[in-house]
Amino acid sequence: PRDWRPDYTPKGGLASYMSAISRSPTTVEDYSDNTRRKLHALMTPGAIRWDVRLPPTRLTFTTLSREYNILDLYQMACDPPADVMRLYNQHFPWYIDIRKTQPNGITIQDLVTQLFIAFSETITQRHYFNDAMDDEDRQKIARAFELRCGGESEIINQGIRKVDYLGPRYVFTGLARKGGIWEMKMKRTDQ
Repeated sequence: PRDWRPDYTPKGGLASYMSAISRSPTTVEDYSDNTRRKLHALMTPGAIRWDVRLPPTRLTFTTLSREYNILDLYQMACDPPADVMRLYNQHFPWYIDIRKTQPNGITIQDLVTQLFIAFSETITQRHYFNDAMDDEDRQKIARAFELRCGGESEIINQGIRKVDYLGPRYVFTGLARKGGIWEMKMKRTDQ
Protein backbone atom coordinates (compact mmCIF):
# COMPACT_ATOMS: atom_id res chain seq x y z
CA PRO A 1 0.00 0.00 0.00
CA ARG A 2 1.21 3.45 -0.92
CA ASP A 3 0.41 4.93 2.51
CA TRP A 4 2.83 2.57 4.27
CA ARG A 5 6.33 3.59 5.32
CA PRO A 6 8.68 3.07 2.38
CA ASP A 7 11.11 1.11 4.59
CA TYR A 8 8.49 -1.24 6.08
CA THR A 9 8.52 -4.96 5.35
CA PRO A 10 6.52 -7.45 7.41
CA LYS A 11 9.08 -10.21 6.81
CA GLY A 12 12.79 -10.54 7.45
CA GLY A 13 15.60 -11.98 5.38
CA LEU A 14 15.36 -12.56 1.62
CA ALA A 15 11.58 -12.02 1.62
CA SER A 16 12.02 -8.47 2.91
CA TYR A 17 14.65 -7.77 0.24
CA MET A 18 12.37 -9.03 -2.54
CA SER A 19 9.45 -7.05 -1.13
CA ALA A 20 11.54 -3.86 -1.04
CA ILE A 21 12.56 -4.31 -4.70
CA SER A 22 8.97 -4.75 -5.91
CA ARG A 23 7.44 -2.05 -3.71
CA SER A 24 5.11 0.50 -5.26
CA PRO A 25 5.99 4.17 -4.93
CA THR A 26 4.83 5.68 -1.67
CA THR A 27 2.55 8.67 -1.13
CA VAL A 28 4.07 9.25 2.31
CA GLU A 29 5.90 12.56 2.48
CA ASP A 30 9.45 12.48 3.76
CA TYR A 31 9.92 14.16 7.15
CA SER A 32 12.84 14.66 9.48
CA ASP A 33 13.20 17.00 12.45
CA ASN A 34 16.79 18.27 12.59
CA THR A 35 16.32 20.20 15.85
CA ARG A 36 17.96 18.56 18.87
CA ARG A 37 15.15 17.87 21.32
CA LYS A 38 15.13 16.37 24.77
CA LEU A 39 12.19 14.09 25.46
CA HIS A 40 10.15 14.70 28.61
CA ALA A 41 11.11 12.20 31.32
CA LEU A 42 7.59 10.68 31.28
CA MET A 43 8.03 9.70 27.61
CA THR A 44 11.47 8.08 27.87
CA PRO A 45 11.71 4.29 27.43
CA GLY A 46 10.42 2.49 30.51
CA ALA A 47 8.76 5.55 32.06
CA ILE A 48 5.32 4.71 30.70
CA ARG A 49 3.36 1.48 30.36
CA TRP A 50 0.23 1.53 28.23
CA ASP A 51 -1.75 -1.11 26.38
CA VAL A 52 -2.47 0.98 23.27
CA ARG A 53 -5.60 -1.06 22.53
CA LEU A 54 -7.15 0.77 25.49
CA PRO A 55 -7.83 4.50 25.98
CA PRO A 56 -5.03 6.65 27.42
CA THR A 57 -6.93 6.85 30.71
CA ARG A 58 -5.58 3.32 31.32
CA LEU A 59 -1.89 4.20 31.02
CA THR A 60 0.54 4.37 33.94
CA PHE A 61 3.72 6.34 34.37
CA THR A 62 6.09 3.91 36.05
CA THR A 63 8.41 6.64 37.32
CA LEU A 64 5.73 8.54 39.23
CA SER A 65 5.13 7.50 42.83
CA ARG A 66 1.51 8.65 42.49
CA GLU A 67 -1.28 8.52 39.96
CA TYR A 68 -0.80 10.93 37.11
CA ASN A 69 -2.99 14.00 36.80
CA ILE A 70 -3.94 16.50 34.13
CA LEU A 71 -0.90 18.67 34.90
CA ASP A 72 1.35 15.76 33.95
CA LEU A 73 -0.47 15.42 30.63
CA TYR A 74 -0.17 19.16 29.91
CA GLN A 75 3.65 18.99 30.00
CA MET A 76 5.49 19.51 26.72
CA ALA A 77 6.44 16.16 25.19
CA CYS A 78 9.93 17.48 24.40
CA ASP A 79 12.18 20.50 24.82
CA PRO A 80 12.33 22.67 22.83
CA PRO A 81 8.64 22.11 22.07
CA ALA A 82 7.78 20.59 18.69
CA ASP A 83 4.94 21.32 16.28
CA VAL A 84 5.16 17.84 14.71
CA MET A 85 6.65 14.56 15.91
CA ARG A 86 6.83 11.61 13.49
CA LEU A 87 6.59 8.22 15.21
CA TYR A 88 7.25 4.73 13.88
CA ASN A 89 7.79 1.14 14.98
CA GLN A 90 9.52 -1.55 12.93
CA HIS A 91 6.48 -3.85 13.27
CA PHE A 92 3.98 -1.17 12.22
CA PRO A 93 3.61 -0.15 8.55
CA TRP A 94 2.47 3.44 9.07
CA TYR A 95 4.12 6.56 10.38
CA ILE A 96 2.09 8.39 13.00
CA ASP A 97 2.46 12.16 12.84
CA ILE A 98 1.61 13.84 16.13
CA ARG A 99 0.64 17.50 15.80
CA LYS A 100 0.35 20.24 18.38
CA THR A 101 -3.17 21.23 19.42
CA GLN A 102 -2.04 24.37 21.23
CA PRO A 103 0.31 27.11 20.01
CA ASN A 104 3.06 26.25 22.50
CA GLY A 105 3.81 22.75 21.13
CA ILE A 106 2.99 19.06 21.49
CA THR A 107 1.97 18.01 24.98
CA ILE A 108 2.03 14.53 26.47
CA GLN A 109 -1.76 14.59 26.17
CA ASP A 110 -1.53 15.39 22.45
CA LEU A 111 0.87 12.51 22.01
CA VAL A 112 -1.11 9.78 23.80
CA THR A 113 -4.50 10.95 22.49
CA GLN A 114 -3.37 11.08 18.87
CA LEU A 115 -1.54 7.76 19.23
CA PHE A 116 -4.74 6.13 20.47
CA ILE A 117 -6.77 7.63 17.63
CA ALA A 118 -4.22 6.46 15.03
CA PHE A 119 -4.03 2.92 16.43
CA SER A 120 -7.85 2.75 16.55
CA GLU A 121 -8.32 3.45 12.83
CA THR A 122 -9.99 0.66 10.88
CA ILE A 123 -7.91 -0.67 7.98
CA THR A 124 -9.00 -1.06 4.37
CA GLN A 125 -8.83 -4.21 2.26
CA ARG A 126 -5.66 -3.03 0.52
CA HIS A 127 -3.90 -3.00 3.89
CA TYR A 128 -4.75 -6.66 4.47
CA PHE A 129 -4.65 -8.13 0.96
CA ASN A 130 -1.48 -6.94 -0.77
CA ASP A 131 1.75 -8.27 -2.24
CA ALA A 132 3.85 -7.11 0.72
CA MET A 133 2.15 -9.62 3.05
CA ASP A 134 1.69 -13.36 2.87
CA ASP A 135 -0.77 -15.69 4.61
CA GLU A 136 1.46 -15.94 7.68
CA ASP A 137 1.48 -12.14 8.07
CA ARG A 138 -2.30 -12.02 7.73
CA GLN A 139 -2.69 -14.83 10.29
CA LYS A 140 -0.58 -12.85 12.79
CA ILE A 141 -2.85 -9.83 12.33
CA ALA A 142 -5.97 -12.02 12.57
CA ARG A 143 -4.72 -13.54 15.85
CA ALA A 144 -4.11 -10.07 17.30
CA PHE A 145 -7.59 -9.02 16.14
CA GLU A 146 -9.21 -12.07 17.77
CA LEU A 147 -7.33 -11.48 21.01
CA ARG A 148 -8.32 -7.82 21.11
CA CYS A 149 -11.99 -8.59 20.39
CA GLY A 150 -12.26 -11.37 22.96
CA GLY A 151 -15.22 -12.89 21.10
CA GLU A 152 -17.38 -9.76 21.52
CA SER A 153 -19.44 -9.46 18.33
CA GLU A 154 -19.84 -5.69 18.62
CA ILE A 155 -16.05 -5.23 18.55
CA ILE A 156 -15.59 -7.91 15.86
CA ASN A 157 -18.07 -6.09 13.60
CA GLN A 158 -15.89 -2.96 13.74
CA GLY A 159 -13.15 -4.82 11.86
CA ILE A 160 -9.39 -5.00 12.00
CA ARG A 161 -7.69 -1.89 13.31
CA LYS A 162 -4.19 -0.59 12.79
CA VAL A 163 -3.24 -1.66 16.33
CA ASP A 164 -3.66 -5.30 15.26
CA TYR A 165 -0.56 -4.95 13.06
CA LEU A 166 1.53 -4.74 16.23
CA GLY A 167 0.67 -8.37 16.95
CA PRO A 168 1.57 -9.22 20.56
CA ARG A 169 3.68 -6.05 20.98
CA TYR A 170 0.95 -3.60 21.98
CA VAL A 171 2.38 -2.21 25.22
CA PHE A 172 3.83 1.26 24.66
CA THR A 173 6.81 1.96 26.93
CA GLY A 174 8.14 5.26 25.57
CA LEU A 175 9.95 6.93 22.69
CA ALA A 176 13.55 7.06 21.48
CA ARG A 177 14.99 9.45 18.90
CA LYS A 178 16.18 7.80 15.68
CA GLY A 179 17.45 9.95 12.80
CA GLY A 180 15.08 12.90 13.08
CA ILE A 181 11.99 10.84 13.96
CA TRP A 182 10.85 8.94 17.07
CA GLU A 183 10.74 5.19 17.55
CA MET A 184 7.79 3.87 19.56
CA LYS A 185 9.13 1.34 22.04
CA MET A 186 6.61 -1.51 22.18
CA LYS A 187 6.69 -4.68 24.26
CA ARG A 188 4.67 -7.81 24.80
CA THR A 189 2.48 -7.89 27.89
CA ASP A 190 4.70 -10.58 29.41
CA GLN A 191 7.87 -8.46 29.18
